[in-house]
Order: sequence, then structure tokens, then C-alpha cells
Amino acid sequence: MKKTILYLTFMTPVFGFCQEIPEIVTDRPDQTECTNTVPKGYFQMENGFTTVHSKNGDNVNLLPTSLWKIGINDKMELRMITEPQTIRKSEEGEFALPPIYFGFKTKLIEAKGAIPNISFIAHLSIPQLSTDNLRENNFNPQFRFTMDNQLSKRFSIGYNLGMTWDDQNPSPIFQYTCALGYKITDRWKAYVELFGDKPQDEVFQLATSGGIYFYLRPNIMFDVTGAYGLVNGSLDYYSALGFSFLIPMKKKNGTVQ
Repeated sequence: MKKTILYLTFMTPVFGFCQEIPEIVTDRPDQTECTNTVPKGYFQMENGFTTVHSKNGDNVNLLPTSLWKIGINDKMELRMITEPQTIRKSEEGEFALPPIYFGFKTKLIEAKGAIPNISFIAHLSIPQLSTDNLRENNFNPQFRFTMDNQLSKRFSIGYNLGMTWDDQNPSPIFQYTCALGYKITDRWKAYVELFGDKPQDEVFQLATSGGIYFYLRPNIMFDVTGAYGLVNGSLDYYSALGFSFLIPMKKKNGTVQ
């Protein structure tokens, strides 16, 4: 049964490519979310196997973190975030599932001249959909505005501003990111990024990341990335490998619907 599930997971996007499918645009591997939404009638899944090292010595392995998307219309997608993980302190490892997030992304403004593309993302956590060791008491929201500009044929820039809440602090945590992307070839792309948080009434945090991604097919993407904490914050560094795909949810008379 497990072999069948793995076969379907990795081969479904390959079979889906037999249809004419748009090129996948993902929110990973950087921390800067893109402005694109999944096309209507398509399903997209973005997965990252990540190892996070904290300055206090704790390690977290995401197994994987997954972003599930469904295109509702030309401007909106529905989203779900799952992050099963193992938390290792000293020599002991413990499985944990933080609350699952449900949300949406919608396009607001199309780029024109210096005006960037602008989209809005909102999520809400469901505390009951978690394991006891990471259970939260509240339905915690998060949102961000995503923006990007095409600087040239090869260079683009994306930047986000947002806020999030959690059970540790009733005050909002401000989030900010900025990523510079570079198109190496039609199949290879790279980026560098600055990102961080600013808890209210606390010092700001800043980290940097960089990575490269490869398109096996227009609808199948692999990525590798790494990040390093720069100023304040608990992050020491993390590394990740990712796999993402885009497929039509149904077909009729040989055409994608």
C-alpha cells in the first residue's frame, strides 16, 4: 500500500504533463510568497524536507512541510499548510504536528510600470488539528501582502509585509521579506533573500537565505535552499530539499477543464 501511494505521488504529475499544463509558480523555496495563484481547476502541492538548527541547540526536522493549493478562479486559490515534524532536544526525538492552517490567496493589482503585482494571503490555524505537544488554545490568524516586479528578462524582485499571531504572545508579530530572483536558463533559477520578524515591543530579527531550483518539466520543480540567522532571533541555520508539482484536477474529452 505504501509503495502504491509513493508511486502515485511521484508519477501523477508526470502523467498530468501529457495534457497542456501551465508552468508551475511556487511560494517556495524562499520565505517570500509569490503573487501568482494556481490556475482555475488545477491542484498544486509544494513540499520541503527541512532541517532547522536553533541557537539553543534544539533541532527540528520537517517531514515534510507541505502547501496544498486549489485554483478556484483566475484570481483566487484555496490553501492548506501541514508541517509534521520531529523535535530533537539533546538525544531525544519527539514527533509533533502543529495546528493545520487553512486559507486563501487572491490577486489585488496587476503590475503596470512601477506599480507591482500585489496579492493578499490569509490563513487561520485550527488548534484541534494538531498533536498534544504542539496544541494551541486559540484560532490564530496570519496574513501578508505579497508584491513583485519584473526588473528585466532575467531579474525579478519580490517582497512581503505581514503579521501573525500565536499563543506565546497576544501581540502581533510583524513579518518582512525581500528576495531577488535570477533566471539562469529556462530550467534553472536562483535567488537570494533577506527575511525576518519583529515581535511587538521586542527587537527585530533578520536572516538570509539563498537557493536554486530546477524544472524537470514545466509543471514539476525541485529545489535546494539554505538559510542563516543574522541578527537576533533563535535561528542558527536551516537547509531544505523541495519537490513541487501542478496537475489538472479533472479532464474531459482529452482537454483540461
